[in-house]
Amino acid sequence: MSSVAESIGDDARYLHVGMTSSDVMDTALAMQFKEASALIDQDIKNLMNVLRRQARKYKWTVMIGRTHGVHAEPITFGLKLALWYQEMVRHHARFKKAVDDICVGQISGAVGTFAQISPKVEAYVCRKAGLKPALISNQIIQRDRHAFYFATLAILASSLEKFAIEVRHFAAH
Repeated sequence: MSSVAESIGDDARYLHVGMTSSDVMDTALAMQFKEASALIDQDIKNLMNVLRRQARKYKWTVMIGRTHGVHAEPITFGLKLALWYQEMVRHHARFKKAVDDICVGQISGAVGTFAQISPKVEAYVCRKAGLKPALISNQIIQRDRHAFYFATLAILASSLEKFAIEVRHFAAH
């Protein structure tokens, strides 16, 4: 920014008037999160449907239970799948909250005060983009929103990895 200001001269004082690149970039990023999340949400729902259907189908299919990877009392494959289904229900609820949290935009200017741009512009842009305006902002969309979203994806991924390992263990003995 300072190198640009040096080349502009006195007119550099107007450089941060109105919208900033963060207003545009963060709002555009929120739109990308929204679109990607619709795909992820559908995948979660599809997996939940498969798990629910298979849990019912294999309700009485006996298998060995495991504790710490060691054979234990018998359970049913349907119970295992029902457990995974419930885990995915919790993940889906968390994911919907994370999507709601990340799908916000801001067009509030260099420090978030709307000093050079009307809040009506932000409301209009967000409405057209399918986002909510941030209730309060400064220069950027606050990054705790991103952290919550990615932490939710990480928790979801850890369960998928656990499911895969358990399936692999079914064939181990």
